[in-house]
Amino acid sequence: MTKRIENLKTLFLRHGFLCCPLTNEELDDLITRQWSDDTIYNIGCDVHCGHSFDEALAYAMDYDEMLFDDGWYRATA
Repeated sequence: MTKRIENLKTLFLRHGFLCCPLTNEELDDLITRQWSDDTIYNIGCDVHCGHSFDEALAYAMDYDEMLFDDGWYRATA
């Protein structure tokens, strides 16, 4: 398990989740897409509330911020 996945799982625990609502594969997919931890957390919250991963992902794509090569996050919309 990568360090970032471990950190994301800890983020969910710190916010009161008993377990991460996203699978390791889903977390890895979101990390590969270079989504911020905040956006990944928001997607996890949507999944926890009953939305499918694909629904949560589609909703977040309208409001996401991307990590650019210079290390900064910028809104894509």
